Amino acid sequence: MQKNAGKTVKIKPGTKFTLCSPDDLGSLDYTTSVILLNAYSSYDRGLLRSALRPSIRKNKLLPREIDAYNLCIHEYTHYLDLHCTVWGMEFVSRRCRALSRILEQGKEALSVTMLNTAEILMHKDFEKVHQKLKLERVVTKHAITYSKKYGAVIVVYLYRDGALIAETSVSMLSILEANAVANEFEGEYHWVGCTLGEVTPHQDGRIEAKYTQLLQDSSRLEYNIIHILVAIHFPAHTLRHRLRLVSALCQLALDMYALDLSMLANLINDAIKNKYFGDALCNDLCRGMSRQIVTFYLVLWLHGYIQHAKLTVDEVAKYIDGPLDELIDDMLEAVGLEHPLSRNMSDFEFRVYYNTLKKEPGKFILPGALKAAAHNRRVRKSQLATSRAFRKLMLPDIVLDDHAKIRPLSRIKASVLSHWDNMYEECSELDGMAGDPDVMKKFHMSPDDFGPMQQRRQIHMQKWMQEELDEY
Repeated sequence: MQKNAGKTVKIKPGTKFTLCSPDDLGSLDYTTSVILLNAYSSYDRGLLRSALRPSIRKNKLLPREIDAYNLCIHEYTHYLDLHCTVWGMEFVSRRCRALSRILEQGKEALSVTMLNTAEILMHKDFEKVHQKLKLERVVTKHAITYSKKYGAVIVVYLYRDGALIAETSVSMLSILEANAVANEFEGEYHWVGCTLGEVTPHQDGRIEAKYTQLLQDSSRLEYNIIHILVAIHFPAHTLRHRLRLVSALCQLALDMYALDLSMLANLINDAIKNKYFGDALCNDLCRGMSRQIVTFYLVLWLHGYIQHAKLTVDEVAKYIDGPLDELIDDMLEAVGLEHPLSRNMSDFEFRVYYNTLKKEPGKFILPGALKAAAHNRRVRKSQLATSRAFRKLMLPDIVLDDHAKIRPLSRIKASVLSHWDNMYEECSELDGMAGDPDVMKKFHMSPDDFGPMQQRRQIHMQKWMQEELDEY
């Protein structure tokens, strides 16, 4: 038990649950929606306050302020993905329902929740570094494998000079981290521009060198695998354009309407040669799972479409700076999607989860967080970049290592620490079960199950046979 502002709380300073983003410096806890910065304490509050308010005020940059700002933008992006997307609201809805029953029902309360959590925690089970070399001059290959624990999974293999260096899965964690990294580096550009008045060539080179270091780090595959794929397929584009592209594709997958996922499953299934595992993968997509593979295929298809349409680098750059949705819709139409993606239906599905959460026990949602989620979703429609919308976003306080707090520019007026303390018993119970192999698995359709993909192929076969008979 710890003392905080005269109150006894259950949480030990620096406490991290199992289900959290992996950075040691700071993390978003997906069990509680609390952001914890382990690298900072009450001693650093002045630094953090200054870092979160970039403005033209000095002739030189302070690396400690940049690092602090980047970390906050990174973790707040995780928070927004959890509270402003269809995937995130589904996750929170299932989590609240499980927490409300976990003390009475134990493992039985977690079966549905593990659909989402397993897709985050699965990453480490498939990550292997064969040679600790820089990921430079890499060539990638991919294949679908099957795990009884997680179902069908896409694994990306990274080669350098013909030798296998590393392999990793396309997991939900890799999509969430890719978006957070993209917003973090875009945030650094924004911070430098606000502080110096412009991003000088020297600063641009410094940021790109820092990014390249992350890209080449084989120990951070959950952060960089999507960025590596985009860098390979869009090598002529500037770093800022690649960052915006990664963020847009990741958020599109996280926010896609269920019916659109099913339609994309048909296209993805047609592109997969291994129908046995491919059917299982796309059957899951029809059920709203495995959204991470959407981002993977969007990268490949967008590259192919640009090559086929013979769009120049400048033409693509104009789309990235402006109507990127238009380019994506044109690409999807070219690969066979009959109808454009429905952003309005995505809003409808978000509202369904939103209204469901309003009826759940309030104990497991930070007071004001739902109202803020609806507000932040509207803000994100006009500005995806967390840093550029930072003053408009309503965000929770961040908890520092010793339980001090730092406030964002526009905050949700609620005590994050009291909220965390109130739900700590249930969250601790959930965390204790997260390492249980009987619990931490993804309910999925196996390759031998008959699902939407097999049914679709059967219908096509019957239609073809009937046409043959009619012609005969």
